Amino acid sequence: MNANRILVLGGLGFIGANLSRRLSEDGRQVTVLTRSVSRHRQVASVLSAMGVRVLEGELADASATAAAVEGQDAITWVSESAVGPNLYMSPQVERILGYPAERWQEAGFWQTTVHPDDLARVIANTVVPGRVNEIEYRAIAADGRIVWFRERVTIRQEPGGNERRYGLALDVTALKEAEAGLRESERRLAEIVEGTGAGVLFEPGKVASGFGDGPSRDCHLYGGRHDRVT
Repeated sequence: MNANRILVLGGLGFIGANLSRRLSEDGRQVTVLTRSVSRHRQVASVLSAMGVRVLEGELADASATAAAVEGQDAITWVSESAVGPNLYMSPQVERILGYPAERWQEAGFWQTTVHPDDLARVIANTVVPGRVNEIEYRAIAADGRIVWFRERVTIRQEPGGNERRYGLALDVTALKEAEAGLRESERRLAEIVEGTGAGVLFEPGKVASGFGDGPSRDCHLYGGRHDRVT
């Protein structure tokens, strides 16, 4: 698995932009898929200058999704039922999870690869036709590792009336780890702020920690309490 390639959805907002910046500074190859670059043009320019790949498009748009996942750790699959074996599983699954692709054609096998606490949600995510269904869940690799996936499932009626499920699963393990690190940093900052009796006000539309002309543009200290504007 190449954990250096990461796709961030909606990565031009306050949290997404700072997460993308942090991942890029850590040496990751980051791609951002956003609905509108024009709404966040300054942030997009800063991220692009850092080497982040910024793409505009909807996740439900097949061409935009294909461009975004190019070179990413992603698995595609096709199935006729929510619980049946897969008709097709892309070969990347062996690199990411360690199981040969043909094993997904065995009845009941794929259920054994999903974390037991997430299995019911995963099955439920593949039974609602007529819309794009999305979910995050944990899978268990052949070597026992926990791998986080963000999966998008589209259910279509095929000629003859049969349903087919088309899935795209992105390996977001590194992203989950980075998010956990960001939450820990925010927790520590909150403890420091509470301890000093000051507060931090994040202005909407600004990107803190390294964006703009300096910290004073993005982060202001106030006495007495702290507020966060979203």
